[in-house]
Amino acid sequence: MNGRPLARPAGVRNVVKDMPPPSPNRRIAIAGATGLVGRPLFFQLQRRGFRLSILSRDPAAARLLLPGAAEYLSFRPAAREGRWAAAVDGAEAVLMLAGASSFARRSGPDGRREIRESRLVANRGLVTAMADARVPPRLFVTASSVGYYGFLDGLRPSGAPPPVADERTLGGNDEISRDYRQLEGAARAAERYGVRTVVVRTGLVLATEGALPEIAARVRRFLGGIVPPGDQPLPWIHLEDEIGLWLLALDDPRVRGPLNATAPEPRTNREFMQAIARRLRRPLWLPMDGWIVRRWTGEGALLFSHGRSVAPRKALALGYRFRYPTLDGALRALLRRTELSALAPRPAGA
Repeated sequence: MNGRPLARPAGVRNVVKDMPPPSPNRRIAIAGATGLVGRPLFFQLQRRGFRLSILSRDPAAARLLLPGAAEYLSFRPAAREGRWAAAVDGAEAVLMLAGASSFARRSGPDGRREIRESRLVANRGLVTAMADARVPPRLFVTASSVGYYGFLDGLRPSGAPPPVADERTLGGNDEISRDYRQLEGAARAAERYGVRTVVVRTGLVLATEGALPEIAARVRRFLGGIVPPGDQPLPWIHLEDEIGLWLLALDDPRVRGPLNATAPEPRTNREFMQAIARRLRRPLWLPMDGWIVRRWTGEGALLFSHGRSVAPRKALALGYRFRYPTLDGALRALLRRTELSALAPRPAGA
């Protein structure tokens, strides 16, 4: 290392640039740092001078993706012991983003079980390490989902506005909600050991990878459309604000318990798809419910087909300023004209 900070991934700014850099002897352990949110979060923390311990199922791959960490440790949360558990002892914070993605290409009960078990085992393993630590970490932040509130769109009276969930709202009654209640209960067991614990309930993260490019690609090819009926809410957040809220949890001791990571501007599925179509200068032709169900199952599909209106009450009350509070602004930043011109159909013979 030459002492200079590594470049951030494209499109991720320093959302807390006014914060003073921490002492370089402070250490953070991150599980799941190689994912969509984990990678830019790693680079933000690295720029701020933290010593980072990366807990990964594949430490060699993590080293290539995330150069410059203090250590790369094999993460086997089902085992009570190991070097990864020692990294939890005395850490300033432990951040848990590990687990199978809700938007992975998995189907049926086995896929949902893999998502549930991978996250649950990771949270339980980390809390067990905290219980065994001589000095427990001061903070534990773990990834959860707006799926905690349940996808209740189909249960509301026809024409009635969807109920808005905030951090005070109780969990739903469907299977996905029960899974997240169990996950959050496992994570918040860390509070027994004096660890300030935050669960980040995230909606659809908009970024230059993940779900948005796949949907935009269909719209570009004139295959885009709403997911019927179209009035179901779609909670979303730009990646930069997702990172900003994780840093808020790290920086502000007032943040405890659930923290909704959704933009303050509510949008329906129809409005979401129309905004993409306007930006790409394409019409919306075909309903996408069949493609959504085939492409994603479980939570990923229900987020589009049913949805839930979720408000970031706590973040706003604590004074967090969203960099991308509106959907149009987020899409303008992510679907740039230069990218569109490069991807637009070329004339015959070009």
